[in-house]
Amino acid sequence: MLANTCPIGVTGHPALSMPTGLTDDLPVGLMLVGGQFEDATVLRVAHELASRFDWEEDEF
Repeated sequence: MLANTCPIGVTGHPALSMPTGLTDDLPVGLMLVGGQFEDATVLRVAHELASRFDWEEDEF
């Protein structure tokens, strides 16, 4: 998994990983990545997603 996240860490883009549910009883997450210096945007999107969906109940 390091190969997937390393480029983001090197470029300085803000990123956030949030839990989104389970698949076959294994946790699934969503990684949000924003433009450089767009930390507030990433946090705002994560907050909206967390407040609109109940990851334990909703099916996608």
